[in-house]
Amino acid sequence: QLQKLLESAERQTKELARTALAASIYSRPAPGTAANGHAKSSNGRLISWNEEKMTTGNETIDGQHRDLIQMINDLHDACSAGEGKEKLKQMMDFLAAYVHKHFSFEEQLMDQHRCPSRAVNKSAHQKFLKTFEQLRQDFDAHGPTTIVLLDLRKLVGEWLATHICSIDTKLRDTSAASSCRAARRS
Repeated sequence: QLQKLLESAERQTKELARTALAASIYSRPAPGTAANGHAKSSNGRLISWNEEKMTTGNETIDGQHRDLIQMINDLHDACSAGEGKEKLKQMMDFLAAYVHKHFSFEEQLMDQHRCPSRAVNKSAHQKFLKTFEQLRQDFDAHGPTTIVLLDLRKLVGEWLATHICSIDTKLRDTSAASSCRAARRS
């Protein structure tokens, strides 16, 4: 049974990598790949910040997105080292605090600057929170299981590829991003 779970985990990891690669968010692989077969960037990270594909133009939001990428990389590294379950509580706690703080700030900023994607953004946040809350309930009820670990990896990886790189980046066309760029130039 454990072997089947490990094989399932590997298939899901490869599926996540294909999804993210299609969105051009994973780091370009260095010559060769890591021993586990996953491509890593020259800085050793699974995902690196891509200014062109990920930036919103707002330094606070972009910083929060970088924190999320760091969490994804840390979780991936822990899984690769066979320590994913041990790190899962730390990651769940980080994400619980992160989503409430980040979503609230981002929605307020999009409303304030009348970002055209604000309604879609808010709806996506609600859907993510619902999914995450179910995952958190599973974690609280059953502990750090392989299923919860895989579901968390899939949730945040898809979120990065489908939400941050497509919805959040619409903020760069608003006055919120313009004022941040102007402040950096002065």
